[in-house]
Amino acid sequence: MPISAKKFIELQQRYERLKIRSAEAQGELNSLLKQLDEEYACSSVEEADELLESLIEKAASSEEDFETAWDDFQKKWKEVLDAA
Repeated sequence: MPISAKKFIELQQRYERLKIRSAEAQGELNSLLKQLDEEYACSSVEEADELLESLIEKAASSEEDFETAWDDFQKKWKEVLDAA
């Protein structure tokens, strides 16, 4: 079943708009990948994901270390802290 000339023109215009949007999205992706490389030395999204997981683990470990040190501090200085 053939389509009308009007429908063909509408589809052609839609195709052109989508092609432009696709090119814009590709440009934005390239820009973000360049930023990842410059700021974090990651050449791919996968590398950035691995780096993020590593940083999350380090942050959790640092938080645990801090909590342990804080508990030790409070135990050691309990009398002074309670008197204040």
